[in-house]
Amino acid sequence: MRARQVPGFPVDILTCSTCGIRVAVHRGQRLPCDHVKLYKWAQVDEDRYRARELAAGFEFVARSHHHLLNTGGRSPHNTVHWLRHLVCGQIVPRWQRLKTDNKTGEVAPPYCIHCGGEPWRPTTAIDLAACDLLYLVQFHARGVRFLKIGRTLAGMDRLPGWLRYGARVVQVVEARHDKVQPAELHIIRACEEYRMTTHPFAEHFTTRETFRMGARTVIGNLTGWVGTGARDRTTEWVERYTLRRAT
Repeated sequence: MRARQVPGFPVDILTCSTCGIRVAVHRGQRLPCDHVKLYKWAQVDEDRYRARELAAGFEFVARSHHHLLNTGGRSPHNTVHWLRHLVCGQIVPRWQRLKTDNKTGEVAPPYCIHCGGEPWRPTTAIDLAACDLLYLVQFHARGVRFLKIGRTLAGMDRLPGWLRYGARVVQVVEARHDKVQPAELHIIRACEEYRMTTHPFAEHFTTRETFRMGARTVIGNLTGWVGTGARDRTTEWVERYTLRRAT
């Protein structure tokens, strides 16, 4: 078996020198190749997942051994399939809870944690000059207070959805899609050490974009992350939040 480390994860990809089948294991773990079992796994992947994921820019790499990275249900990843994102070349696990494309209503392929984006939606479907909303909201539920960063195409129902769950608007800015998308990724990376390990709305969104309240000083003003052309829409959304609370 030949071993290759997966950057960013305590995982090795083992490749059988005889049959070429790959399996993901914990870092340092070594296993003999079970050709029949692994071949059946590969066939299932081929039939059910590979074509759709390859069309979205993800190439199947390996299936994991047992419940890799599963920490009692708290892991944000599904440990069954490990894929290579063809855009950036990084190997990533599939999300644990499959996401739904708000535009088509279909189950979406995985999300690349390295370069971000929404790979199930073709780039040609988003006008880079179209306006996105970059928002920062605060949740207070079950005794837990935390911040959530996010972005949404103007007119989509993400931000109003969080208001329905009781989120309080901290700041909302509007700018071009090609400015908002990298701004969100930069904020997520800058606040890495403040990331939540769990929160009361885990079934609705992951911990990747949620932070402890101390991250507020790091985030500061969203317009500074977006740059020129950002328009502050906070007052408008605070009024919508206040009206929703009143009704």
